[in-house]
Amino acid sequence: MNFNAIVKDQFNKQAANFDSWCTPKNLDYLKGFLEFVSISCQDTLLDVASGTGDFVVFSSDKVREATGVDISGQIN
Repeated sequence: MNFNAIVKDQFNKQAANFDSWCTPKNLDYLKGFLEFVSISCQDTLLDVASGTGDFVVFSSDKVREATGVDISGQIN
């Protein structure tokens, strides 16, 4: 297995458990982070290393366009 495949495999293993952690599912955290970065309805959001995409999904109706990318193949 080449290095890139090993890295992707490890990210996929971690992503399977990511949703069980409290931070991305915490609505107060998501609201607080959205306020911290001062996103407005005219902005375009690119979330790199977005994990399962909770922040992108949460923010999608508050921005002009939202895209999340992640090395993991996990989508929830």
